[in-house]
Amino acid sequence: MCSTFILTALAFDRYMAICHPEIKRIHEMRHTIYITTILATLSFCLISPVVLSARVTSFGNLGYYVSTKNERHAVSRQMCTDGMAREWKLWVSAFLIFFAFVLPCTLLTYFYAKIVLRLRRQRRTMLQSRIPLRRITIYTMAATFFYLSCQIPFWLPQIYGIISIVVGFKVNPKLMTFTYYSHLLPFISAAFNWIFYARLNSQFKKDCEAAVELTGKFDDVPLMCPHCEAQLSIRSSSNGKKTSR
Repeated sequence: MCSTFILTALAFDRYMAICHPEIKRIHEMRHTIYITTILATLSFCLISPVVLSARVTSFGNLGYYVSTKNERHAVSRQMCTDGMAREWKLWVSAFLIFFAFVLPCTLLTYFYAKIVLRLRRQRRTMLQSRIPLRRITIYTMAATFFYLSCQIPFWLPQIYGIISIVVGFKVNPKLMTFTYYSHLLPFISAAFNWIFYARLNSQFKKDCEAAVELTGKFDDVPLMCPHCEAQLSIRSSSNGKKTSR
């Protein structure tokens, strides 16, 4: 969950940098420390009921095993269970699904959609724009799709388990087997996310450098007003400042 929260915070940081560049305090180091500390504390608080109530349960009456020496041994299975009461399990599961799945997925989709739309509008207003919009869009969609493809198969069985508790029907054993394998997906996501985000970060960096280079290299840069789409131009004045008209 902490990894999910950090990915959401990264998306928020990029959203603020591109869509609201005038707000610079959010990018200070102390704010970064505050945010990561709060997210780590939140993830620990959310998972602590599961950790504190975890128990090892033994299941017997699973048949017998006969060794090569014709010795008969009873077969048993030990599994880690949450050990929570039915009411507590419902509340804890609902909080985990909302804060660790529904809310981060919604925020990630919103932030990156707004970033792509902002860059698209910025590219339209700058006639000589060098923003690699297509690559940014591809990397953004790839990072978001990869995250969702790893998180949705993990959380859907959890939602199904809650519904089975509320309704009172028996869980399919094949679904339990799928649940075990789906636990690998969040770790795979955490292992490969840095590749997508490193590439995405390089594209955002190129975007900023291209904008600075474009306004600094040419005396007359054709622009378009983002509100009325009237053509503008930037000229260098005698004191070195750039003015638009």
